[in-house]
Amino acid sequence: GFDVFISGGEVIAGAPNCDAVGTATGTDLTDVGCAYIMDARIASVSFLQREFAQVEGQGSVNIFLTRPQAFSSEALTIEYATSDVTATGVDTAAFDACLLLPITSRTAACGDYEQTAGQITFGIGQTTAVFAIRIMDDFCLEHYLEYIQLTISIPGAAAAISENHLALARIDDDDFTRSVCE
Repeated sequence: GFDVFISGGEVIAGAPNCDAVGTATGTDLTDVGCAYIMDARIASVSFLQREFAQVEGQGSVNIFLTRPQAFSSEALTIEYATSDVTATGVDTAAFDACLLLPITSRTAACGDYEQTAGQITFGIGQTTAVFAIRIMDDFCLEHYLEYIQLTISIPGAAAAISENHLALARIDDDDFTRSVCE
């Protein structure tokens, strides 16, 4: 049968009939069980708000994470990441290279923001944490609102998918009298 054990902030689950491949002996195993361990304390972490906003040309947008005081008796490390929705992210090298250009020479190839991912640790007793996303200032009129998807996860795992673990960052354009960049 299936077993679930909860201890502190960890959930340990066992499942039967989970075939294993590539064991230390180099053979395939059948009819064996698997164990899964998950740090459930991430369930207490959420984005401070559903949408963060920054006007282009104002630097970075700060993204705040929070957890209740009742869950702050231990340190907790989580991962965060950005991904494109309607805004275009570029890597750090491309972002930094574009910053060296005059604003009037920055094209669509400079993207809208710096792709950001990393780890952040809530210390013991700490209930808020923050990371920043650098926003590109360009000379381009944006026809549509630009959005960045924000996710958090357990280190090494896929993004946690729930309404508390997803948020958006919006980039507000400041180039209303300019033309669209190609």
